[in-house]
Amino acid sequence: MFYLIQRLRSVLQPAINDLKNSSSSDAYTTFFKNIAYASYVHDILSNVTKGASIPSKPKSPSHTPTLYCIDALDQITWTEHDKELDAWAFCHTHNTLSRRVPALILLPYHWIGICPTFWDDPAIPDASPSNCYDIHPSRNGFFYQDGKSLINFRVWHLIHELIHYYVYATRKVYRDIYGVNQCLQLSGPHAIENPASYTYYATNVRMGCTEFPTVDDQPTRDGSIELLETDDNQTSVSQNEPVALENESTSAAAKPTVDPSVPTSSVTATGSSSV
Repeated sequence: MFYLIQRLRSVLQPAINDLKNSSSSDAYTTFFKNIAYASYVHDILSNVTKGASIPSKPKSPSHTPTLYCIDALDQITWTEHDKELDAWAFCHTHNTLSRRVPALILLPYHWIGICPTFWDDPAIPDASPSNCYDIHPSRNGFFYQDGKSLINFRVWHLIHELIHYYVYATRKVYRDIYGVNQCLQLSGPHAIENPASYTYYATNVRMGCTEFPTVDDQPTRDGSIELLETDDNQTSVSQNEPVALENESTSAAAKPTVDPSVPTSSVTATGSSSV
């Protein structure tokens, strides 16, 4: 895990550099539509690379996201509708033949749970244009076999959850719309609230992709998708989705952690010795 934390900056730096341009790139326009949001997207990605400490809600202390390798009960627990819930149980009960949950975040708290299935995916993809999606000419979208093959990597799962934290801390909303073609349909104001939009944008820039659908022909989709969406609303056969849980009105707890003082990032990791 420390290796991934240390690589956050190098993985996201191409996108951060892209956001400094005076005009928007094709990749940016595809996923965020309007250059007016570029400074916000830049700040979110920069916060991820720095592990910035910010308040997760008004009048609360500033926090750095804390990572838990979920390898036992009682590491992260919360109460919802008078029912006691546990991250270890959630990681396991929400894994099915059609969906895996590699990570979760309990908003507005700063705890990110790394589920056991997180380790089933490769760490970091090669930055090669050969991995870019083809364009489906008749559908004006991306053509693919696995809708999340670009981001089914540990580093993108981690970045997804970190983006959730910083977006929620600044906009007090969370959005989980998966699948590259679903992300294309989001309007700009909703795309900047959706972590998958960031990860698809950043990985396309990192790989040097140059072909994108014509976004002017894309309808906007302003609605949010519920956490546990039905399979027929999804875009790929094999789901692998980091998730966000909102828990504003109920109690939650996490075991005390010890900061390992990673020198290149202030994101804290804790849990099993395999982190």
